[in-house]
Amino acid sequence: MIIAVTHVLLPFMILPMLRRPTNHSKGIAPGRPNLGAGVFTTSLKVTLPLSLPAVFAGTPIFILALGFYVTPALVATLRP
Repeated sequence: MIIAVTHVLLPFMILPMLRRPTNHSKGIAPGRPNLGAGVFTTSLKVTLPLSLPAVFAGTPIFILALGFYVTPALVATLRP
C-alpha cells in the first residue's frame, strides 16, 4: 500500500516543486559570485523562499496521502 500511494501521489508533490525554482534560477546563478554569496547562502536566502509557494501547493496532496493511511487504520480498529 505504501508503494502504491507513493507511486500515485508523489508526482503531484514533486512536479510543482521542480517547476518553481527553475523559473527564477537562471538569472541568479551567474550573479552569485559577484555579490559574494556562496551556494548555501543562495539556496537559503533565494531559492528556498522562491520554492515555498510550490511546497504550499503540495500540502493538500500530503493531507490526502495521510487519509490513505489513516482511513484503513480506523476501519480496522472499529471492526467488531
